[in-house]
Amino acid sequence: MSAIGYGKDNSENAEKVKEWHTGGSYKDGFDHKSYDGYDAFLFKQPQRMPSYLFAIVAGELQKRDISDRCAVWAEPSMVDKARWEFEDTEIMLKTAEELLGKYRWGRYDLIVLPPFFPFGGMENPCLTFVTPTIIAGDRSLTNVIAHEIAHSWTGNLVTNANWEHFWLNEGFTVFCERKIMGRIYGEGVRQFENICGWEDRMLTCINDTFNPTHEFTKLCPCLNGIDPDDAFSTIPYEKGSALLLVLEQKLGDSARFEQFLRDYIDKFAGHSVVTDDWKQFLYAKFSDKKDVLDSINWNGWLTEAGVPPNTPDFNDEALKDCRHLAKVWTDGTEEEVEKLDPKVFEDLSSDMKVKVLDCIETSGKAFTNERFLKLLKKYDLENSGNCEVIFSFSLIALKSKYEPLVPFMLDFVTRQGRLKYVKPIFNKLFKWDEMRDLAIAKFKKNVPYMHPITAQVISKMI
Repeated sequence: MSAIGYGKDNSENAEKVKEWHTGGSYKDGFDHKSYDGYDAFLFKQPQRMPSYLFAIVAGELQKRDISDRCAVWAEPSMVDKARWEFEDTEIMLKTAEELLGKYRWGRYDLIVLPPFFPFGGMENPCLTFVTPTIIAGDRSLTNVIAHEIAHSWTGNLVTNANWEHFWLNEGFTVFCERKIMGRIYGEGVRQFENICGWEDRMLTCINDTFNPTHEFTKLCPCLNGIDPDDAFSTIPYEKGSALLLVLEQKLGDSARFEQFLRDYIDKFAGHSVVTDDWKQFLYAKFSDKKDVLDSINWNGWLTEAGVPPNTPDFNDEALKDCRHLAKVWTDGTEEEVEKLDPKVFEDLSSDMKVKVLDCIETSGKAFTNERFLKLLKKYDLENSGNCEVIFSFSLIALKSKYEPLVPFMLDFVTRQGRLKYVKPIFNKLFKWDEMRDLAIAKFKKNVPYMHPITAQVISKMI
């Protein structure tokens, strides 16, 4: 278990790259000069920051401005697509400021990394690293940007002191991300993301990825002697966000709870904290609500494994619509399936499309090859540019052991390296006896082109 400390108040560094490269870092501008075929860049960071967020990127990059303080960087072939996809970045940043207070980092730029980048995004200050898998062509996956923007306060200003308290970074950020999305796109969006986070990511992780007694399902797990990468999961994200949602609902005043978030950030900005720091501050700010806070099963939420002791209140109307459509696919007659209008699915939000597919996958009913092929064709799923949709229907194929889609899935997990997609698909292929050798061979052939983190994670599953 490693501690996470803050660096000096003023960070200064230099990098030297070939003249055709563009150097980049978390600084809003560079001093540079050319000599002997190289460009040398000097950059400074006046804002205190955790050492783990120090990052440098260099490559053949181009920049497109989004606003006076926001821009996107990418390779020439990708930069215009990225500029269009991330059009709402400034709107998201302003909305985050309304929720969390003044943005303290100067610029907020994005850089689109190569496909092998293992994460959806990385919140390096002033220059968020993002995967190209969120460029869907319809701005349907930009909640990742809202998440990384929220990290500018929760994670980058106030940081978990060690990885046992990772939820202070990620649970808070998911909670704030969904607040941002709700303010921009409607409260229904926030409600739907909350219930999907609980059902599809948290409960699935507790019951399927681990088990309800596993140490890693605790919000504050013991990581002595454990590589934090091995414990990485959706638990700190979704269980942490759910705790904050339960608190907001039980305290009964969203505006006051949002003010508490701003006060918490102001109090601990520039410092590393543990869960007790946050909890003591919560009790101090809501001293008049001590009876409400005392009613929370804190051990059940923080230090016990498995499903949390309380379920937040969810609006499930949109979820019912998704379940109904999925039920036609799992239980309907051939005639009922034929009558389904493709436009109904087409008009759903990205999250709702994924939910329909996830409901099919978790129904406990394997498709026949004929029914799965109808699903693919009716919704033209194989031509989707949305990686979340691709991932979800791939899980249906794996559960149904639909062999014709295996080449497609192997291509998907080797042309991009996002762990969210690559790890589960490879894991299920390795457990499919008839496909295991093929999947292992494909993985080993692709290792030289993979990010070291991804290659290490996948190799441990063989």
